[in-house]
Amino acid sequence: MRIDKPSAVLFGSSFSLGMALNDEDTLSARLSQGLGQVIYNASATFDPILRADRMIETARTIGLKNGWILLEVLNRQPLQFGAPPSSHSLPIIAKERLKYLSAVAGMAPRDWSPVISLQRKISNPAALMRVATLLNMRLQDDHLLPNSLKDSYVFSEEQLISGRSVLVYSADKRFAQNPASPLDTATSLIRLRDELDRHGYRLAVFLLPNAYSVYYPLYRNHPADDASATYMTELTACLEGHKVPVLNLLPALRNAARTELSSDRMMYYSDDSHWNPLGCATAANAMVPWLDGLLRGSELRQ
Repeated sequence: MRIDKPSAVLFGSSFSLGMALNDEDTLSARLSQGLGQVIYNASATFDPILRADRMIETARTIGLKNGWILLEVLNRQPLQFGAPPSSHSLPIIAKERLKYLSAVAGMAPRDWSPVISLQRKISNPAALMRVATLLNMRLQDDHLLPNSLKDSYVFSEEQLISGRSVLVYSADKRFAQNPASPLDTATSLIRLRDELDRHGYRLAVFLLPNAYSVYYPLYRNHPADDASATYMTELTACLEGHKVPVLNLLPALRNAARTELSSDRMMYYSDDSHWNPLGCATAANAMVPWLDGLLRGSELRQ
């Protein structure tokens, strides 16, 4: 099935990609349903380097010659604006996903053309990447293949005010307690906005807190300084001051986390740092009216 012309292209981490979610539960699917417009999912795994050339080439590949680039900013690592490489031998949208397929299936570059053609025709090519990534993770079990992630993903345990114990991704906890400079991140995003604008695209940013930040007020023992909230509030203000459309999802996700905890429902998986369908739906519900305003505003200006 060939996709309809998208209204925006979504770039983000494995959260926006939809890791551990069914296709209909992913952020792009929920936004598309809520808006009645196609939001194309071009997300990959987390990349702290902001590359305008990748975003532009992806948008052009799917037929979006101008319009909105929707960017997830996950508070896990500092972001940097990256200079474009000199050349590319394959479309970026294919490279980002096929590197996973290649590692699993042993495909040579000459074998990629049919898969690239297929990607351009299906409605949710991010699903291919989710399947390939999960398959790759299953193979890397220290039996079939070495586990390349075991030293990177370290979890600790925290207790919620309800008495429930949850696992916390240590990298998320470190960043939430000692975040990057909001000014530096904002500067990188402003440079990205300016570069995209030169090519006819508009940037909209949504700030996505990690699970530790979302549940921070609900942990029995936590530092008094809510550094993550301060970071996201200051980053939001800085972007707004430079007229970059931005939505801070921390308040909506925190409010929902407290409400759902009273019924012993969690918004993230108990054995994973990713959100579950409830968490993703909460974010999408907060984003739909914001994004609808942006899309309608751009229609009025045309």
